[in-house]
Amino acid sequence: MKVRKSKVIGFIVADITNPFSVATLRGVEEICDEYGYSIMVCNTDNRPEKTGNAPKAECTLY
Repeated sequence: MKVRKSKVIGFIVADITNPFSVATLRGVEEICDEYGYSIMVCNTDNRPEKTGNAPKAECTLY
């Protein structure tokens, strides 16, 4: 059986406008670039109910 890898990493952030979130995302992106990975970002807007749906939404893309 052959396994296919997407080389995409999901990044769930509470507030995309928060400077810490931006700095963290940029650091993760740099490392991912080095290894040939891409990032998919999900912003929850500090709404816990969106956190549960984010992984489901990302998984349906593949």
